[in-house]
Amino acid sequence: MDNYVGLLGVIFVLLAYLLLQFEYLRQIDAAFSWLNVLGSICLIYSLWYNWNLSSFTIEVAWFFISLFGVVKSLRKRLARPII
Repeated sequence: MDNYVGLLGVIFVLLAYLLLQFEYLRQIDAAFSWLNVLGSICLIYSLWYNWNLSSFTIEVAWFFISLFGVVKSLRKRLARPII
């Protein structure tokens, strides 16, 4: 099961990058960061059962960086004046 969750994580991260390259998403879009957050969570779950310290470390960093992107996007959205 953990391998399937890990593969789902890979799909989320690659999908975010693919959508960015095709310009369906922008770096500042919350969806881009959310896909990366979900991907890193799935990969961390997978790595918990198939331990690899290097991969775990980069996924934890990826999670926090992506979470920062989500918060930044939400703050920008809340700061916009309502017309």
